[in-house]
Amino acid sequence: MKPHSLIRKGLLGIVFAIPIMLIIAPTAFSDYGTQPFRVEVTVPGSGQGNEGQQAGSSGGCVAGDGSSIPCTDQLGGSWNGNCYESLLADSIDDPMGWYQQQLNHVRKSEGVLLRCVPLGGGVASLLWRATAEPPPSTQELTEAARLVVEGTITAPEIGIYPDDLLEVDPENWGIVGFPTWFWAKNPSPDYTTEKVQTTSVRGHTLRVTAKFNYSHWDPGDGGRAITCDLGTEAIGVDSPQRSPSGCDHIYTKVGVYTVTATWYFTVDWSGAGQEGFFDVSVDRTGTYRVEEVHIVNVPPR
Repeated sequence: MKPHSLIRKGLLGIVFAIPIMLIIAPTAFSDYGTQPFRVEVTVPGSGQGNEGQQAGSSGGCVAGDGSSIPCTDQLGGSWNGNCYESLLADSIDDPMGWYQQQLNHVRKSEGVLLRCVPLGGGVASLLWRATAEPPPSTQELTEAARLVVEGTITAPEIGIYPDDLLEVDPENWGIVGFPTWFWAKNPSPDYTTEKVQTTSVRGHTLRVTAKFNYSHWDPGDGGRAITCDLGTEAIGVDSPQRSPSGCDHIYTKVGVYTVTATWYFTVDWSGAGQEGFFDVSVDRTGTYRVEEVHIVNVPPR
């Protein structure tokens, strides 16, 4: 269908429902390389209700004030962070010269014309873009955010007291009945400050923030797992006592145990008028030997 026919049909379909306002004036909208046209039309309300809302709590579309909004409008447009955009014309078959005239206006020889409807409806701008490719979906942005953080967060070493892991010193061991402390040994700055990175997804800036959440420790003896923060390093501890961070465990039997530490991060992302979050984790294991210590009381002579 010819571009001028598309607009004429669209306007005729709307005129009986609401007033139509045709304005020949420059528009102030500009987004991701798009260029504004001189023609603006009033369209029905958009962005109200739940049409096209992304499901799930891990991602969705947001307005400038951070409120959740549908990802598509009543005309099938996709939210790009500023408006709902949808294809209007992509053909040079234009006997009246309207399509070519608009291309000349932005000094382009080819491309597509997009309808750009603001949140809530009203005056829609006509935009040019090289292709009709819609803004990235929530799934695309989530996967791009995963790629950003993948491999950049590393697991710290395992800190244990009393003594250490067998890989460090096979002559050292833990003690039955003695609280064993766990902590993150030599963690990177990512564990104490937010890790912020940015990337580009089809011309849209994606901001990714990773923040340490908590650690999970499996002592390896079948006992309860421990959830805590980074733990507390045992400095100057020379008697049985519990860790002030609660990151400890009491072994009740002699044995060699595989200790597994898992560190969890929450990753928040935002871009192209959307936002979401997901969790990532890194882990490390070590072998820990636990022995008994027998105390013999010898009466003084």
